[in-house]
Amino acid sequence: MGLALSLTLVANSPMTQSALAQPGKPPTTTTPEARTQAARAELMAAVSAARGEGKLLIVTYSNSPSNKAANQRALSSGPTRAFIARHALVADVTDVGLIRELTNDKGPALSDKPGGDPLVFLDGKLMALNQAATEVTNPPAKAVAGSFALAARLDWSVRRLQSAKAHAAFVVRYDQRDAAANAALTTLHNTDGQKVPAFDPAPDSKPLDVLDQARAAIKAKKLEAAAGMYTWLWERGPSADASFEPALLSVVAPEMFLLAGASPAAKDRFIALRNLAGESLLTRDGVALHRYLILCRIVEDEIFNLTFLDDALNQPASALSIPPADRRTAELLLRHCHFNDPVKGVAEPGALIAGLRSRLDELRRDAQELAKAAEADAARAARVKAQAPLVAYVSWLSDVELARRYAYALKAGPEGGQKLLTKAGLAGAKSGDAGALSLAQQAMLATTCKALGVTAP
Repeated sequence: MGLALSLTLVANSPMTQSALAQPGKPPTTTTPEARTQAARAELMAAVSAARGEGKLLIVTYSNSPSNKAANQRALSSGPTRAFIARHALVADVTDVGLIRELTNDKGPALSDKPGGDPLVFLDGKLMALNQAATEVTNPPAKAVAGSFALAARLDWSVRRLQSAKAHAAFVVRYDQRDAAANAALTTLHNTDGQKVPAFDPAPDSKPLDVLDQARAAIKAKKLEAAAGMYTWLWERGPSADASFEPALLSVVAPEMFLLAGASPAAKDRFIALRNLAGESLLTRDGVALHRYLILCRIVEDEIFNLTFLDDALNQPASALSIPPADRRTAELLLRHCHFNDPVKGVAEPGALIAGLRSRLDELRRDAQELAKAAEADAARAARVKAQAPLVAYVSWLSDVELARRYAYALKAGPEGGQKLLTKAGLAGAKSGDAGALSLAQQAMLATTCKALGVTAP
């Protein structure tokens, strides 16, 4: 009777077969010591294969069926699989002797809890996995599919090494893979589900017209048909009309939330939409992360991720363990990633816009100053590169918040919109003037107002 391999592939792992013992070859050793020695050799082969591909090796261990199931579950979320597909090979150790060696090693140890932290090898050496909010890294079963905690910790761990010369080549390849990654253009809207029909309107369809159709379908009690229309709005609305994004996140999202609460089929559809978004998520991309968290809110599955971010920020060592740009992005996400009325109970809603615009100006000035010295200073060049996603997110967020706060302020009273613009420093008379709305911002305000059912002056 053949013995099972002591090191096995995790399901859906991109681990190369060459890193493992070839299947079909009967083992020649039977003693525990010999099996452990063989397992150790297989692990080293896996480490070498990962190093050759310029990737991490993530190692879990399974000394029982329940432990194995927990490890598989811990790596099963869309964001974690997205990270692994780009940056890692994965292996699972089952040999008891090797497990004992690994867990008693002086370096980072395998967790003795099911689904706990794995070992991570980088460039053939053990890498210390970021310890941000480890008590909330392993989500409850119902929150596993949407969790990005482990993916974020792995990413933070690597990018904190950007200034380490010993790993410079690895980090370059890591950044290149992230730069080449594109968010998948999902097509769930034109796919017939068990209950939600496909919705694929004409290519020139306008998002506001489709929104009217979706609302009419809800009034007619055709909730599943409406779910298909809202799916199109999420997947294609912003590309069909660039001014539609603020309306999608502030007006359409709460309608999707209410529909999910009224129709199990609609909720299942929106969960599938969230899961697809997770399959290509870059946790360093603030815009993508914001949209992803809004989807999590729509399906009432946001608490774990928000708790993780909050706890990670509040740990004493967060300034050292989380890259600065990611830390600032997380702070903004926790404050703005919702679709509640943004002006209700707020004395000066325009002040927040002014603050975001000021922050954006500061970031751009810093980037310009760093860029001037970047050619002669590699460290400064790295800082410019690291700040780029934060600059993009703050720029995007300031426009989204401006449009949604303006529309809701106008809904609260006819003078509310103008007061908000004045407080935000955007009351200039002509587009192009300092302190004036750009044409793109004007379009966003108008579209968001129409979606909310208010008339812009």
